[in-house]
Amino acid sequence: MNDVPADHYIGLDSVCERFTVDQAFADAVQQFLDYVAEFPGVMGVEERVEFDAWVPGGFGTVDDVRFDDGMCYLTDLKFGQGVKVYVRDPVTKKLNPQLLGYALGVFQDFGHLYDIDCFQLNICQPRIDHIDEETVSLKEVLLWARDQLQPIVESALGSNPPFQAGDHCRWCRARDSCAHRKDWTMAQMLDELDDLESMKDPDLMDNKDLAISMSVIDVIRAWCNDIESRTISEVQAGRDVGGWKMVAGRSIRKWKDAEQAESALRKTKLKVAEILPPKLISPAQAEKLLGKKHPLMTELVVKPPGSPKLAPPTDPRPSVTPDVSELDD
Repeated sequence: MNDVPADHYIGLDSVCERFTVDQAFADAVQQFLDYVAEFPGVMGVEERVEFDAWVPGGFGTVDDVRFDDGMCYLTDLKFGQGVKVYVRDPVTKKLNPQLLGYALGVFQDFGHLYDIDCFQLNICQPRIDHIDEETVSLKEVLLWARDQLQPIVESALGSNPPFQAGDHCRWCRARDSCAHRKDWTMAQMLDELDDLESMKDPDLMDNKDLAISMSVIDVIRAWCNDIESRTISEVQAGRDVGGWKMVAGRSIRKWKDAEQAESALRKTKLKVAEILPPKLISPAQAEKLLGKKHPLMTELVVKPPGSPKLAPPTDPRPSVTPDVSELDD
């Protein structure tokens, strides 16, 4: 914003003082800054925009917005690493409603100042090197607001708003206590597993049955993890959960006093290298100290292929073929 590089803030506490800016954090922010700097036009940073013409009280904060000759470049910074975010969902093919809401807000607040014919909606997720872009017309945004957003808003603000459970429930504050999510999870499992009745052998599952079962694993696992987490919290708070309790798990021995143990070990027949084996720092640790763009990080670091993992047919990544030479005889 003020032509100050992100690494200028390394070592400083964040505004909320919950963390200290390190090299990895600064590199991620700099990647975002470098990305949005490529867009032309009048710039706005951390712009609060309102779209209350469609959603009462509706507003959002746009990380970066640029206006240039009928085009509005609207970029959202995603700092998470767990879930890759897309402008258009690769499974449902629907545009990201958060970005569409931002576009509505930009049009409502700035449409009288700038000609806006199209929006380039951008997702920048630097910590996983992910960029996604798509251009939509102003007409598409307004039709979405009229035909999809407003009916949902009217229903939600009505006297008897419906619950709409789904995969999005994992972000809800009531995710571990909502009965509607529980019912939806169970329904997903039963609906999909009903197809298993067509098995050729009633005692064995074939590959088609495996595929059906796999399609509901993530939904079930996410709900189970949230339920377990809440149960632990309730038990730790001293509240009864049908007799469930906390018990001691497996423990690993450790030195009472590491310095005292080292001093004592040095007096034994053991060699220093056996007591304190040297360990090279990892590329991730080196990157935090040196920065992602340091020559050493590009010259001496390689990223081998990750271990193969299962993915649904809707996953956009290409399929990999196992190297049979590495398989056991």
